[in-house]
Amino acid sequence: MKSTEFTGVILAATCGARLYPLTSSKDDLDMNDEDSDDCMDGDNAEWYMPKHLLPLAGKPILHHLIQHCGDIGMNHVIIAISVYDDVTKNSLVSGIGAKEIEKDVVVLADNGDGEKKETEDREAEVVTRYQLKYRDMDLSIMAMPSDCAGSADAIRVIQRQGAISDSSHVMVMPADLILYPKICCDDQHSNALGALADVHRREYRVGLKKEVPLAMSMLLADVGEEDENGIPLKESSKAKKGGIAREDEDIEYIGLATLKNKHGPCTQRIILKQSKYNVEEDEHNTGSTPKLHIQKARLHAPIDQIMIKTVWSDLHVFCFSPWTLKLLAINESMKDLGKEFVPFLVASQFRGLKASFGQRSGVSKDEDDEKMNALLEVMNELKIGNGRGIDDIGASRSTKFDEDSGQKDGNSQDRPFLVTTHILSRESSKLVLRACSLASYAYGCREIVSQAITASKVTTLDGGNDDNIKYEGGKLHLVKGTSVNTKFNSIILPDSTLGEKVQVKSSTIGRGVKIGKRCRLNNVVVHDNAVIGENCLLQNSVVSSNAIIGDNCNLNECQIRFNSNVKAGTKEKGEGL
Repeated sequence: MKSTEFTGVILAATCGARLYPLTSSKDDLDMNDEDSDDCMDGDNAEWYMPKHLLPLAGKPILHHLIQHCGDIGMNHVIIAISVYDDVTKNSLVSGIGAKEIEKDVVVLADNGDGEKKETEDREAEVVTRYQLKYRDMDLSIMAMPSDCAGSADAIRVIQRQGAISDSSHVMVMPADLILYPKICCDDQHSNALGALADVHRREYRVGLKKEVPLAMSMLLADVGEEDENGIPLKESSKAKKGGIAREDEDIEYIGLATLKNKHGPCTQRIILKQSKYNVEEDEHNTGSTPKLHIQKARLHAPIDQIMIKTVWSDLHVFCFSPWTLKLLAINESMKDLGKEFVPFLVASQFRGLKASFGQRSGVSKDEDDEKMNALLEVMNELKIGNGRGIDDIGASRSTKFDEDSGQKDGNSQDRPFLVTTHILSRESSKLVLRACSLASYAYGCREIVSQAITASKVTTLDGGNDDNIKYEGGKLHLVKGTSVNTKFNSIILPDSTLGEKVQVKSSTIGRGVKIGKRCRLNNVVVHDNAVIGENCLLQNSVVSSNAIIGDNCNLNECQIRFNSNVKAGTKEKGEGL
């Protein structure tokens, strides 16, 4: 495995239950609200569309994300898919021109020392891996075993297969991620992944010098909005003003401590990360809520300020240092990165490595020895402990602060570690989000049309009609030959046919779409090869690929599943068809 500074891991193994019915062609499914539940089992896989293949401006979201990774020079990206997913690889080959190099079926598990064989406590894993080449990037598509229980488990599977170099930092991201900072903004970095990589690289180097190792960096977006009087908007009011309202389960209380550095930018340290549900829950039906708990001042260096906000949105883009993943590999009780491992790192970072990852009660001696040996190896690698045994580390402590390092001075070598972040400004967060729900997907499709208008260069077509222009470049990865209508804020992909007197406003029309005469579309996304009959009115809706809508239909706030057939004369609002 060749060494690379950053390895990308794209998690694409869930079906997208919150995007139903766009991700399914069946109408009798018992879908739940948990996006992590993978309903693409072997019997029903043909009825599902993986959420990362939903189109954004005519191109699957996953394709956009891979191109963003290429833009920052990332030369190795691993895509973790469901074992039943047989469409993602073909999409990459046909969609972005990736070339398949080889197919490898790995049947043996990794016992941790690089030798692959079955172990007594773990059954042999069957992992199908495809090697693809896209420009200068190596793409590895790995089908996760059916018993893979979450994102942390997926990382461990990838590690056991030797797909990640021991010295590589790993940037983990969801496959439904949309990353298009506003083009007209003044941010130094137009690529959010590049900005996060820069922060992680800088803090990792500083941390090694100060013996305060960086565990991870995460990407946050400022999604707060204000009214004309400067008063913050409630979530319920954002959608009315053309924004996107987050669901309660997606809102978190995030605490940020800013530490000054003498020789560089300030360090932004995450010291609190708790869900809104947990913070605002009613204690014992008394009407009171729990207090927010942050580390006492004596546990960390003096800081400029502490801010606690709910307007920062976690995009689930995590950049892990190499040593962090080594400790994740031996803590198999943690199954989910976002819900378990990351909150654990935030909460325990001031306790030090030994206290956080050391001995635990209720575990076998062999398991405990394995963890302690791995911890000692990590601490020696980070040059923490000066070669002393694990039992000696942290034996004595001092409360005197070293102002240069920002940490405790004294004999203790069990230093705290660091969890940091890069926060995108409100201006640049306009089109940086996860398309994990119907509302967020529709919002993303609408906003990318708006940015396409901004990014386009005018080219006169059709005998001097300046309202219809071709996209010729800019910062958006659009399909070649896409037409952009600046008058009606719409984009139309090649090979589409629009009948007479058709009005299309703030919409996206996919490839091979056929729209009948006298149709009106307002804020509609039409996927490839859909057919819309004559005299139809569609508003605020999504029409999936190969769907057929009959004549004289009136649909508002509807989602039409792929391969479906809507009868002529149908009139619905707020339905999945």
